[in-house]
Amino acid sequence: VIVGAESAVEGNLAYSGAGIYSKGFGSVAVESYGAVRENIANENGGGMMLEIMSNAIVWYNGAVHDNGALLDGGGILAVSSQVAIDSAGRIEANYAGRNGGGIHSSADSYAGAYGTNVDVYVNITSKSQVWGNIAVASGGGLYADRVKVSMKDESMLGSNHAVRGGGYS
Repeated sequence: VIVGAESAVEGNLAYSGAGIYSKGFGSVAVESYGAVRENIANENGGGMMLEIMSNAIVWYNGAVHDNGALLDGGGILAVSSQVAIDSAGRIEANYAGRNGGGIHSSADSYAGAYGTNVDVYVNITSKSQVWGNIAVASGGGLYADRVKVSMKDESMLGSNHAVRGGGYS
């Protein structure tokens, strides 16, 4: 799935993965002022939900913003999947009723059943922002469980709010 050239996935409602749902080696790119916005999940993954070795990149001014989930991953929920925010990509103003207002990323053992060596990561680089997200419990900006996280090149994790780990938990 490519969301680009000022296109949007917006205003959707689902149990999980309200904007975009990708399972089993899928790819999602949000780029060139494209947006995943204003989607609501009754459970997890307001903006998007990625499962089992799927991957997402939000880059070149792409944004995931103003999404909500009643449980985890207001902007992005990634289970045994990779997430990259690069080249001024933005994860902003998302809400989770539990963990991971902006991004909720976790490693899950069932991905190993696919015969792959699972390496789960979240990379935030090149002036990208995870900004102004809210989680009721942990990880306002980013919640990571058994996940490699890296930030570099003037990227920002700021103005996020949660009971535990406003920026990162």
